[in-house]
Amino acid sequence: MSFENHKTLVYGFLKSCSAATGDETRRMREARDPVAELEKEIRFDFSQVLAAEYVEHGPQSDMPFEELIKGMVWLRTAFPDLTYRAEDIIDGGDKVVVRYSAHGTHLGQFMDAPPSNKQIEINGIYIVELQTAR
Repeated sequence: MSFENHKTLVYGFLKSCSAATGDETRRMREARDPVAELEKEIRFDFSQVLAAEYVEHGPQSDMPFEELIKGMVWLRTAFPDLTYRAEDIIDGGDKVVVRYSAHGTHLGQFMDAPPSNKQIEINGIYIVELQTAR
């Protein structure tokens, strides 16, 4: 797979993690169950760029595909305008290193913290191992 393909996958993943815009946002807000609508949207977006066998390896535990969806719903419920951006992408063959940032507004319950209406910024690094479909 080429570096351009790797970048396309990375950008697709970060877009899947980011808040919807325009019509999608309005549809979720007007839904009878906005959280269910958000989960449906995230599930669809992730299925476009991740295999069902995908596992997110984190510092405390591993998150299979279904747990990743639940975690992203939880995060986006607390920060509904959360938007991720790739700052740097470094290709390493079957691995890609991504330095990313995310910005959002704390508008929902997050852990024990009630909404603060404050802006947050997250910076981090993902190391992604890419495998071709079998």
